[in-house]
Amino acid sequence: MALVFTPSSTVQGGTQGEAIALSAGWWFQTGTLTFSGSYATGGDSLPAASLAKRIPVAGNVREIVPVTTARGNSMEYVLATGLMKFYGAANTEVAAAAYNAALTATPVPVAFWVRV
Repeated sequence: MALVFTPSSTVQGGTQGEAIALSAGWWFQTGTLTFSGSYATGGDSLPAASLAKRIPVAGNVREIVPVTTARGNSMEYVLATGLMKFYGAANTEVAAAAYNAALTATPVPVAFWVRV
């Protein structure tokens, strides 16, 4: 099932909801992830364009680094496939199964570094 990223609508340093410019092409983007359905081994679809749509410069996304956890699950973004992978406490990928209630109850606050 595809994940849905919603950029933060608060002022982060620019116009409302715009990502914060850092250095050397890196941007800081905050928002929420909405989970539904089940996790697929290898990751769930999350288009890079959805994470970068509030970055006010042209160019292709070259790297995405999650800087928060999703309610105890660490994350890894695989740019080549557009998949977000989730890892449990033992740093092993979570098993393919329905998302737990902690993830599906409400949108999960997240933050990413995005390089363009």
